[in-house]
Amino acid sequence: MRVVAILGSHRDSGNGAAAVQEIVAGLQLRETDQQILVALNRCRILPCLACDQCRNGDCLIKDDFEMIMNEVKQADLVIFATPVYFNGVSSMMKTFIDRAQQYYAKSDSFSKKKRDVILLATAGAKTYEDQFEGVRLNFQFFLQYLQGKLWNFIQIYGTDDVSVSQREELKENLQQVGQLWREQYDARG
Repeated sequence: MRVVAILGSHRDSGNGAAAVQEIVAGLQLRETDQQILVALNRCRILPCLACDQCRNGDCLIKDDFEMIMNEVKQADLVIFATPVYFNGVSSMMKTFIDRAQQYYAKSDSFSKKKRDVILLATAGAKTYEDQFEGVRLNFQFFLQYLQGKLWNFIQIYGTDDVSVSQREELKENLQQVGQLWREQYDARG
């Protein structure tokens, strides 16, 4: 099993990282399993230039994006974690998503392997209507070109008041998400 977690926070030890850590703990990784953790704040990913070169082949920009996407292509499970800013994804996650334009422009250029996706969004504000709708919409279209099936969308709010690491029940629930995915993966053979 190969798991790739992509963290879209500007902070190294934010709520998204803490939540991903709990999900991964629930996966009960074995020696033969591989876990790749990508912190976008540690990567060099330039924004799309809208040059349309991707219609004819590969993206002209040479940075960390392709390396990350090569990991995603091999993954059985991808976990995307992003903080919520103005009901949408972080600027780093948006830049990452926008760079996938090349897979839209050239629809046969991404791996045909299907993969499950856990989308995790953390919001500092208390809950309100449509708080996570922008995140959902960004990923709904993005995942189509990654051969990704949204397996779970975890929405965590109120982290300005109580962080993920301080919520024992939430941490247990996140571990259960990992356990459930692992059970389903193992059952597939």
